[in-house]
Amino acid sequence: MKISFFSPKTQFENIGDVLINRELISLMSNNSDVVVDLSRSPEGFGREVDTGSENVRLKSYGFIFFIFYILYTKLILRKDCYFYLSPGGYFGELGFIAFLKQLLNNVLLLLFKILGVKIIAMGVSYERLGIFYKVILKFRSLLLSKHYVRDQVSLNYIRSLGFKCNGVLPDLAFNIKEDDKKQPRLNKNALFSFRVDQCPIQKKLVKKLIMHLHQTVDSSIDFVFYAQVERDIDYMKELFSEIRLLDFNSNRQCQFINQDKSIKNALDTLSKSDLVLSNRLHVLLFAISVNSKVLPFIYKGYNEKIIGLFSDLGLESKVNNLESFESINIDENVITSKSSEFSQKNKELREKFSSIYC
Repeated sequence: MKISFFSPKTQFENIGDVLINRELISLMSNNSDVVVDLSRSPEGFGREVDTGSENVRLKSYGFIFFIFYILYTKLILRKDCYFYLSPGGYFGELGFIAFLKQLLNNVLLLLFKILGVKIIAMGVSYERLGIFYKVILKFRSLLLSKHYVRDQVSLNYIRSLGFKCNGVLPDLAFNIKEDDKKQPRLNKNALFSFRVDQCPIQKKLVKKLIMHLHQTVDSSIDFVFYAQVERDIDYMKELFSEIRLLDFNSNRQCQFINQDKSIKNALDTLSKSDLVLSNRLHVLLFAISVNSKVLPFIYKGYNEKIIGLFSDLGLESKVNNLESFESINIDENVITSKSSEFSQKNKELREKFSSIYC
């Protein structure tokens, strides 16, 4: 019997990360029994990642007990054990304390590998790694039974650093099930969702973009300011307040929506938008999955995972730079429903995932 173990560690501030954790659990449950430790996750996380599968156990075991449970299952019960690392993006540098913690994690993973527990990393991306983080992650890659990144840009980057990797597997968001999707109601609105925490100039550029659209887009088009990540809330509220004041005497309606805690509500909100403009990868993927049009944005040196993923979809030319927004032809650059590409990525994801258990 095969058993998959997973202990997600999250602050539950990003509903996109919650969704990819849910879809990872769903894929595991299609191929094995699943045990998920919720002790490192906040209240409410378990409810959002619950797939309803009978072969999935969600419980706060306590991380130390969970580790011994894995060892007991492998050494005493003699079952095939798979231990999954959390999906998501790796970037930046580690401080001294964080480096020591990651070093201890590698020691634990080395023990698992010696004892025959298969360690899996998938749904991950890499960019702008500091030297200490490179050391930790390069050694960790040698311990992995399977290691899949979610885009070609990440694969090229880590292979240039000497990491071990099996290749590219589509982003876990491509596993969103049909019953999660809704046909959009075209309300003649544009939805904005931007992160500005990576570089100070992002705030200025995003504001200039929205002011430009405010002046050039017909006032019958409503503006929705949307936060899908907790740390985006303040800035999206700020933009909403400024544009609402400018539109006081116009026909344009402005609205602020925060959906950082519910997958269903996030998908419902995006399904009602005619056009979604964002530099958040999972805002864009969610919108595509519910058949909304999208206009992806990046800022130089950042958001590499957006370039990588849309390149894999053959849509790299549709990714726009915030610095040159005034020259963008929206009609030419907008990405319409890509249901066939989405379905193909869904099929590829499921097939490659199942091969892990062969």
